[in-house]
Amino acid sequence: MLAGYVLVGNVEEAKDVYDRMPERNVIASNSMIVLFSKKGNVEEACKLFNEMKQKDLVSWSALISCYEQNEMYGEALILFKEMNASGIMVDEVVVLSVLSACSRLLVVMTGKLKWVLLKSCLVRVVGWTKYHGIL
Repeated sequence: MLAGYVLVGNVEEAKDVYDRMPERNVIASNSMIVLFSKKGNVEEACKLFNEMKQKDLVSWSALISCYEQNEMYGEALILFKEMNASGIMVDEVVVLSVLSACSRLLVVMTGKLKWVLLKSCLVRVVGWTKYHGIL
């Protein structure tokens, strides 16, 4: 039943079924993390991950992908480092998520650097000191 609600993306019904489960296994928890991720509910996905007594490769992969898909690239890399420290072997899904997070983080950092350089040039070269506050 949980799988059906997860498949169609019905968070409320899936959460209700999950909350009423007498024993929650790793598969059910992983499914909920993936569902929360798809719906952009990173906080719930992270909370569930942290509450899990047992985590497997899919658990780690799901949350790393969640962070990456929701533009939380630094968090994805931090979790990847924690995953490595815990001794979990990575797979191609994790590698792709981490590589994507690295490339997107680099784009963001490069964009910020370009903006700082542009502001600096405009202020120094063009003499836009009176516009400095709006840049």
